[in-house]
Amino acid sequence: MSSTVAIVGGGIAGDPAALQGFSGRIEAGLNVTVYEQAAELKEVGAGVVVSPNAMRLLRRLGGLDQFLGAAVPIETDREFRRWQDGA
Repeated sequence: MSSTVAIVGGGIAGDPAALQGFSGRIEAGLNVTVYEQAAELKEVGAGVVVSPNAMRLLRRLGGLDQFLGAAVPIETDREFRRWQDGA
C-alpha cells in the first residue's frame, strides 16, 4: 500500500523537507509531492537568519558550501526572542 505525502510550499522549508531522507521515504512506499505556486524559485529581497539547526541540516544535505558562498554574515548585534513570551 502506497501513501502520499503533500508538502505545500517549496520555499526555505518545503524543499528541504522533501529532500531530507527522500530515499528512505521512497523505500517506505511514500509518494512525496511538493506543491508550489511560483513558476520559479528566486530571491525576493528578504533576509533570512539561518539558525545552527538549519546549518546542520544544510551540511547533511550537502548544500553548506554553496550556502556559505552566498551568505552575508550579520555584523551588528542581534537579539532573538521567543514568540510565546518574549524571553
